[in-house]
Amino acid sequence: EINNDGSPDHVSREDGTPYNAKHSAKGGLIKQQHNICGRQLLQHMTKGTQEECMFTEAAMIGYTRQKFFERAMLAFTVLDRLDPTNHSNTSTALKKLWDRLISVSHICSIGCGPGCDAVGIVAFLNTLQRNLDSRVVFADYAIDGWSSCALDKVRALLSSRFPHVTIEMAFCDVRYNLQQESVNGKFLEAIKADTDSGEVGTSSRLILVSYLLTETRQKWQGFFNDLCRALYSSKSMLLLCEPTAWQIHDFLEFFEDDFVDFHIWLDSSQDSPHLQSLERRMGPAVVLVCLK
Repeated sequence: EINNDGSPDHVSREDGTPYNAKHSAKGGLIKQQHNICGRQLLQHMTKGTQEECMFTEAAMIGYTRQKFFERAMLAFTVLDRLDPTNHSNTSTALKKLWDRLISVSHICSIGCGPGCDAVGIVAFLNTLQRNLDSRVVFADYAIDGWSSCALDKVRALLSSRFPHVTIEMAFCDVRYNLQQESVNGKFLEAIKADTDSGEVGTSSRLILVSYLLTETRQKWQGFFNDLCRALYSSKSMLLLCEPTAWQIHDFLEFFEDDFVDFHIWLDSSQDSPHLQSLERRMGPAVVLVCLK
């Protein structure tokens, strides 16, 4: 069939099934609009000028389409750097981190967005041929929006693949202290659930923080001070990924004496200690922090 402008209306795919070209073109325009909105949101997040009103459905879908795979692969590949079969480094610190990593049973993604970081971590742990029986907490200050556009689908996929994994969603805003229950009360409950019950035992917890420190620019100090205190002696680790090392250096400076046992850089500076004090990396700056 031909439209008035001479373009085909109904055409066939390679398998012979018809589709409506007009609808296909409309879908392409919607996708393009999503991508534009997603890029605009990303630009604001990079500069730390994002506001809650910017997290529209279109922007979140565009962000997810552009960043999900990239960020999931980042989380996967940086942890793979710790695998003792991949290098000859047999330091005590590296072995201790690896032992903690392979015993992770609780994963918490703060500023989770569409859930890409946690998906990358779950995929990595799955390669270790572990029977995942863990708890995953997705936390974000736009959690309702992310849930409807991506996280509900992520939950369904993880639940079908790993039926013994408990998945929770919680509102969380790192610009406010963790102890401010009117804001972060639900997230605090999720964090305390396993520490108070003693479920951690021989297992450990991995906290994921991806690009959040840069987006909130030192407004996070009170929150993470409370969090590190709440996680004290719980065999917890923090995986910090940022576009540059700027805010990670600030994090280590603030908390190294009181809460950090040791840390290992998992980015391009990993094998070049003399470069680790610099801000720039080839790619993102990534550090794994082992808490006391």
